[in-house]
Amino acid sequence: MLQNCVALSRYCVLSNNIFATWQLNYLGTINQQFYEYKLRRILATLPPPDRMSDWLASELKEKDLYGIGFRGFNNHDPIQEVVVHRLAQQGLYSTVSVHNWGAVEYYACYWPTLKHVSLVNNEKFAQRCLPIKNSNLNYDTEWNTLGKSPADQCFEFDIDGTIWNTNLFVKQVADLYNYLEFDDFQSDLIALYHQHYISLHQ
Repeated sequence: MLQNCVALSRYCVLSNNIFATWQLNYLGTINQQFYEYKLRRILATLPPPDRMSDWLASELKEKDLYGIGFRGFNNHDPIQEVVVHRLAQQGLYSTVSVHNWGAVEYYACYWPTLKHVSLVNNEKFAQRCLPIKNSNLNYDTEWNTLGKSPADQCFEFDIDGTIWNTNLFVKQVADLYNYLEFDDFQSDLIALYHQHYISLHQ
């Protein structure tokens, strides 16, 4: 969810090799059409309401972009995808989802200047929505300790305090953009994305 919000920025790419390559090669004007195109690509990854159990198969996958997943990063495997190296050369950001603070050390080996965003206060939302997406998933109570980044080393995004209110959610994403030093926050498009996203979890 937050990866998609961040990926709406001109400074970040979608976690998809095709769309990342598109942005790398984009020579047009950075205008409203540019941002709306990125939003359409993101919205297309949301499954229809009757296929919520296919959520993990629908969403953008970082392995498609990097060519390796968690175990690959854990093993310090080299990233073979040329597009990822081009991102660094052009000053573009990408995102990786990590579910355990202890695993973050592996990613710093690849991106020494990476920034951390930690989901906090997310138990109510997770308990309600995980079974919808995968009946075999349960909220792990250890998330509050193992999965949480030290507050002084990350941006803490309050899920339960904002997720059900579009205005509060948009405001917090704006704060996240400031943390990342992205100066192109698109409040209307973030609000539109949130409305689509949260409607699937009602």
